[in-house]
This record gives sequence, C-alpha cells and structure tokens, in this order.
Amino acid sequence: IAQHYMRQRLLPLMAWKDLDPIAVARWAEQIGVIQGVDLVTENVRVYPYDDLLCQSIGYVGRGGMGGREEQDYDFYLPEMEGKAGLEKIFDSRLRGEPGGERIRIDVRLYKHGTEAEVKPQRGTDIQLTVDARIQHLCETILHEKDGSIVVLDPRNGEVLSLASNPRFNLNDMVPFISHSVWNRLNDNPHKPLLNRPVLEQYAPGSTVKPLTALAALLSGKSVPSQIFDCPGFYQVTPRARPMYCHNRQGHGPLNMRQALERSCNVYFAKLAELTRYAPIHSLLGYVGFGEKTGIELSEVAGILPTDAWKQAHYGDKIRQGDVANLSIGQGFLNVTPLQLAVAAAALANGGTVHPPTIVNAFRESEDATFHPSDLRKASRVLGWDPVKTERVREGMRDVVMSDSGTARKARVDGLVYGGKTGTAQYGIRGNRKYRSWMIAFAPYENPTIAAVVLIDQGGGSGEDAVPRMKLLMQALFPKGGAIHVGG
Repeated sequence: IAQHYMRQRLLPLMAWKDLDPIAVARWAEQIGVIQGVDLVTENVRVYPYDDLLCQSIGYVGRGGMGGREEQDYDFYLPEMEGKAGLEKIFDSRLRGEPGGERIRIDVRLYKHGTEAEVKPQRGTDIQLTVDARIQHLCETILHEKDGSIVVLDPRNGEVLSLASNPRFNLNDMVPFISHSVWNRLNDNPHKPLLNRPVLEQYAPGSTVKPLTALAALLSGKSVPSQIFDCPGFYQVTPRARPMYCHNRQGHGPLNMRQALERSCNVYFAKLAELTRYAPIHSLLGYVGFGEKTGIELSEVAGILPTDAWKQAHYGDKIRQGDVANLSIGQGFLNVTPLQLAVAAAALANGGTVHPPTIVNAFRESEDATFHPSDLRKASRVLGWDPVKTERVREGMRDVVMSDSGTARKARVDGLVYGGKTGTAQYGIRGNRKYRSWMIAFAPYENPTIAAVVLIDQGGGSGEDAVPRMKLLMQALFPKGGAIHVGG
C-alpha cells in the first residue's frame, strides 16, 4: 500500500483478484454502499483445450513497454506479451494496440476525472492448419511415453498434428507463471516445455533407408534387382569393427525391395559402398535434412555431415564407415521429427518438398473473413524419375502389407499404405538406449496423410512405434475410409 501511494496514487489499488462467482455477486451488492471501491473485469488469455498443442501455441505473460517509449506515458500498465511458441513469434500481430487515458489530477495526485481517451485496437486472429481432432488423437496415442507424432498433408505441407509429449496446461501460465509451476516444469527430466518435433534432433535409424535406396537408383549406381548377400554383419575392411544386422543369422541374398521390407542393414551398407557418399548426401539435402524446414516456429536444423563438418568436429574427413552408418540412419546424421515427416511426404507425393506450414490464415476482426497466410514458402519439385520412385514406394508398401514386413503389425483392415520402421541406438557402449521410429503415408494411392511416430527411450520400433502408427491409421481411416481433415 505504501509503495502504491508513493508511485501510483492516481491509479486504483488492486486489493483482490481472481474472485469466484459468489464473491463477485456479494461485491456487486455492496459497491454502491462502500465509497472508493469498484469491481472491474480484466481480459486474460484462456486456453479452452488446456494442454492441446501447448508447446507450439506457447503462452503469454506480463511484459514491458511492448516497443513503446516510456516517455509516452506517466503511468503504464504492463500488457500481456507472448513468451513462447506462436504467442511469442506472432506477438506483434496478436497483441494489437493499447488504449490510453488523459486524466485530471490535483496537487496531491488524486484523480478528478478523464479528459480524453484513446480506444485500444484489437489484434489479428490467427487460424492454424492443425486439426484439433487429429492433434488430440496423437497426444492420446502417445499417452505416457516421451515422444512425438507429426502428421502432414503431403499435397501441400499443411501440419495436421504436431504432438509432443509430455505436455503442460497452458492455463497454469495465466496470468503469470508461479515459481512452483515454473520449477516443476523446468526441473522435470522429461522436458514438458520442449517442443520435440521441431527442437529436438535424433538419429533417424532405418527410416532413412528408402532415401538411401532412392539415391542409389536416381544416381544410376544401382537397380532394383541388385542382389546383395547378408551374412548378418558388414565390415568396411577385414579389421574394421563389424556392423551387425538386426538378424544376426543373416537374411541371405536380397534384392532392394526385399531389403526394404525386412530392413536389412547389411544390404544398405553394401548399397552405400556402391553408391558412395555424394549421391546419398545430395538427396538427403534435397529433402531438407541439415536445414530448417521454414515452419513458423522456432526449430533446429539437425545435422547432415560433410567433410568440413567432420573436420571441424573430429579433425577427420568422411570415410566409408561414415557412409555405411549414414545409409542406415546412424552415426552423425540427426534430424527432427518434422524434417523426417517432410521427407516422408516427398516419398508419398513422388518428389515434391512442400515446406511445412502451421499458419493457415489471418483476420483483422471478428466480422472479417480470414485471408490466406502470406508466409508460405515455395515448394521444391525434385524431378524424381517416377518409375524408380515407385520401386522404392513398393518396398515401403511391403514393409506394412507383407507377412515378413517389419511393420506388418501396423496393418489396418481395408487400408493399403506404405511405411518404414527404425530403431536408433544412442548412449555409451554397454548402456545403449533406443529410439523407436515409424514413418508412413496413406492411402498408398493418392496419399492424403504423411506421418511420423517417435518414441524416445523406447524399445524396438515393433514394440513402441508400430502399434501407435496402427492406432493412428485406424482412427484416420476407419474401415479403409478416411475422416475429413483440416480446420
């Protein structure tokens, strides 16, 4: 009270806030009786879906001058400003312009009336591409697992879901974040504040094998009928440490389609030895690995290693062992789940990279119509040979639809679709941990969905990612049909 008297005497002193309905009713009855007391309402952010899409939406908190000069005001009540996510990135559009009053005071700084008033201007509304039903579905499928599910429309790059787990309730951040809430979230080892699909990068494991196969075909280094024998391990040189296949007994002789279906490490290591580094590196770069996707969110670029990168970090150049690791999504290669979803979408549509977008449209007032976002970036048509691309897609179809496919347990009645599983190891030798992946596109003909499931610190892909992809596809394509998506 003393501080208020000395610094802001002409402004009301806030005595209580966040009154419940009963208290509001009682005060409303007494306002006319008690002089100098008023009951006021204040606008605050309300997030009706609580934790839905929380990391991407972000939250607001008390801000500063919002870019305005202090000398413009004698007294300034801090506005709410975006602190994270879309709330922060589009703060200048969402916030609008504050209003103001010129008030008459006496020598003791007590208010005696208002002489002029400037009306506040509302901010812009933003419509997202995310489908709330699909987002809720993906977050439910993740359940108690740390991980991500990304769903894109491969026809245009629109983000239908960007699920990250664990989550937090956005309404806990309003009107400000208490120390207890902040400490609980910030100290949580499972990182609920982290937007995993765009801010975490991982080795993609065997999900990269379709791209390795495509690089070999498009570069003319191999053909679909190419046979390699899998004895269960691969060695760059006789003295080199062996790279083991998940089938330690060996798959025997395989062609490319069979190798995709069964996810044979040895086949792709030998294919990479034949293809060499440049074609594989180029194709991975074309689909967007090693660079930010351009989505309207903060994101990381991942790692697509080059000679210069390895020299800077390890004092050496790229060697054949690195190429073998790259071909199966291990080693230095790191991608975000969103980057991998963009690549899956390119495989789905036959070679067009649509930069992902989460912002669909804007409007200036509630009475106005939404106008399309001007932030979308141009698509890249890669010009892949359709016949060679189809050979790779066929292998991805077998991954799901064949009785010996690694994702056969993800089949859905009445739906034909393609996919690829992956299990990426990380951690120190002797204490390896695993990340479980699956990418997919559906339906096989004319895909409308490209999806990525990542389970962090999971078991193999068959234990964690595959059953969750099945749940996703069952919900999106009930009885082989499709739910309406968008909005």
